Amino acid sequence: MAVAILRRRFSSLVAGTLLLVGGCVSLSPEERLRSDLSDEIYATSARECAQHYGTIRVTRVAVNGDLQGDTAADSKSEIRQFTACYWEGIQTRVKKREEKGQPVPEPFNLKPEVDLD
Repeated sequence: MAVAILRRRFSSLVAGTLLLVGGCVSLSPEERLRSDLSDEIYATSARECAQHYGTIRVTRVAVNGDLQGDTAADSKSEIRQFTACYWEGIQTRVKKREEKGQPVPEPFNLKPEVDLD
């Protein structure tokens, strides 16, 4: 009986792994690059700016850079500054990649939407 349970769990693990690997393999090279850059450029910039503006909490950064989050009621004035920080961080990272000759997909969203409540 214990063997049957282990076999089922192993089968589930293998199936889940194959599904994950299969999903990654099905991405085109440009889609894979966009996904990688989403973390390298958008998410990193969002994290750095959120650390600088401690009253803003980022809850989601989409692959295209669109950002969602929330902010304390008394710090709504920081939204414009946070947005500028985020966009500047994106532009700086894209420029560094281009200077190094690293690929950046066209078009690349340099000013994604920022939705902070």
